[in-house]
Amino acid sequence: MTKRHIVRATVNDPIRNNIEIKAKRQHIDLLKVINSGVINLFWEIGMLINHQSEENHTDDKNLLNVISDQLSPVFGNYLQAENLSMMKVFAKKCGFATMSHISAAINWEYMPFLLNLENNNAWIFYMELIHTESLAPKQLAKRISESAFEASGEKLNDDKMAFMLSNAKPFYRSTFELYFGRNKGDAFQELFEPKENYKAILDMMLEKNIGNYDIITSIYRKVLDFQSYYNHILNMEFNSFSWEIGIEILRLSDLLQLNKNKVIDDCLLELNKSFPSVFDKTQLSDCLRFATQYRKEDRPMVLLQTVSWSYLRLLLVIDDPKKQHSLACKVFEEGITLQALEQVVLNEFSKTEILSHKIKNNKSITQIKTTERNNTLIITEEIVEPIISSKNDLNRNIYKNPELLKFLMRI
Repeated sequence: MTKRHIVRATVNDPIRNNIEIKAKRQHIDLLKVINSGVINLFWEIGMLINHQSEENHTDDKNLLNVISDQLSPVFGNYLQAENLSMMKVFAKKCGFATMSHISAAINWEYMPFLLNLENNNAWIFYMELIHTESLAPKQLAKRISESAFEASGEKLNDDKMAFMLSNAKPFYRSTFELYFGRNKGDAFQELFEPKENYKAILDMMLEKNIGNYDIITSIYRKVLDFQSYYNHILNMEFNSFSWEIGIEILRLSDLLQLNKNKVIDDCLLELNKSFPSVFDKTQLSDCLRFATQYRKEDRPMVLLQTVSWSYLRLLLVIDDPKKQHSLACKVFEEGITLQALEQVVLNEFSKTEILSHKIKNNKSITQIKTTERNNTLIITEEIVEPIISSKNDLNRNIYKNPELLKFLMRI
């Protein structure tokens, strides 16, 4: 008699192939976004410095020191003279297309060793070697000193460079350490985190009547644009990832005919293998709520693009999508604080509405009208907090978004 073995799929099998892989891929994609932004910023700064030097025939060393003296106290070590000098050489040696390939393949820590190479094919060879041999920056320096390129006899053209770099598996261990590691992450935070007093700093520079004011302000604004755009992109991508996790929980629940709470528990178990302590049950429940409310849409773009996940989780308590969108736009346009939004949500079922919101003298003043038992009460809530320009508002600051930051730092 033949024994028949029935193999039953468990929820862990599809989750292992979907949820955990999706999280790992998202983490890599976010690092790619950041790295691309940093490389592009440094190339553009280098282009500005080169243009200034050529137009005005200025002394390079003096120019770099002036820029560093004014901007490194604001943006940190990345804008010190030595690094500015590397940006200058980088922009001179690499055109836009080459820079774009580089931003997809390596991080800035490799640049000091590559800038000494004169042969374009050598650049391509060593960038490929970084991936194929998983080289750390110091290991790359050793391979260059051993003349690995010359020994290989390889000749590569631009088409092969584009093919190789578009298909290379990114080497992200050093990239992760560079931006979010315990020893190096602080320098990146100084560069990337929006500050509270940008206009005051610019005004102070103007009052000092410093030399080379135009290029200093041009670089200054380049960094602000970098902060604004990439903080926004990271927040939006994390919102989208959270929605996708919710969609996946719904899909697995339907596919395996399991209770959603059971799927959430197993999702959490799998996610904690690669991201210990990053996710919790409440967060995954909010992902599920997000996906449940917007399951029929391709993507709820208004919510994804206007507020960070901390705000979005609050808005999900409100069932009315139109009211969610209205409040999200108000948060984005007027800079409503998280505390004020919490008050609105708490009073939502008491017919609460925001009567007015204004910012004056660094105070966030919100009037909230609530109707309870036929009595109308108008509450004026005054929250003292630093207010920065709408282009770099706190809702766009990844360092004020605890769930995203924990995910990026994998802590």
